[in-house]
Amino acid sequence: RGKEYFKETFSGENLKVIGRLSLIFSFVVIFWALFDQIGTLWQIQARSLNRVIPDGFPLFGGVEMLAAQVSAIWNPLFILILIPIFSYFIYPFVEGFVPLSPLRKIGTGLWVMGISFIVVSLIQEQLDAGREISVFWQIFACFILTASEVMVSVTSLEFAYAQAPKSMKSMVMALYLLTVSLGNYLTSAVKFLIAREDGSSRLPGAQEFWFWTILVFLTAFVFLFAAKKYKSQDHFHQ
Repeated sequence: RGKEYFKETFSGENLKVIGRLSLIFSFVVIFWALFDQIGTLWQIQARSLNRVIPDGFPLFGGVEMLAAQVSAIWNPLFILILIPIFSYFIYPFVEGFVPLSPLRKIGTGLWVMGISFIVVSLIQEQLDAGREISVFWQIFACFILTASEVMVSVTSLEFAYAQAPKSMKSMVMALYLLTVSLGNYLTSAVKFLIAREDGSSRLPGAQEFWFWTILVFLTAFVFLFAAKKYKSQDHFHQ
């Protein structure tokens, strides 16, 4: 039975499916490389912020947050809020004007992620200049980042399942989960390359934030061409 599974899963046609999906997944790797920095680079930035939430903020106004709590609390909260908003309001509204394919959602999500990194890059520039910045602005960036997560992560998972033939669904799901790991390895590789021997960074302060911002915008631009060439095959109900 194992030989039959291997033969069916890795047939010539199925290998073509893996190749096409791997191209799309390579862009998702970049997404995860940036997204997971909410627990590293963003958290380091949060240590320098005024973490007392403004008094006018509902429920949390006046509360001082720990640096590790900014992403740990707000990202899951925003996910719970934004998934139904996108599913029942934003996507149906946009589709009234423009067809929204899964690849178009993913591509848009990459551009949105770039916007979130512009916000944290500007925050870091202010911190580098010695100015005090409220944690509210990083929470705002987290909101934008979470919107990107809804468009890229959630859509990519559904898209991968739909594109995989019945015999390959487990394999393709594993490949999708691999993108998370590869994204973290990519971040580690970049950190290694920009680190000097004395432990300092070749991209200090806001420079590293802008590096990642430029990278995700370049990724989103190249994705436009990859998405146009992709030949979709829907196997969702198989």
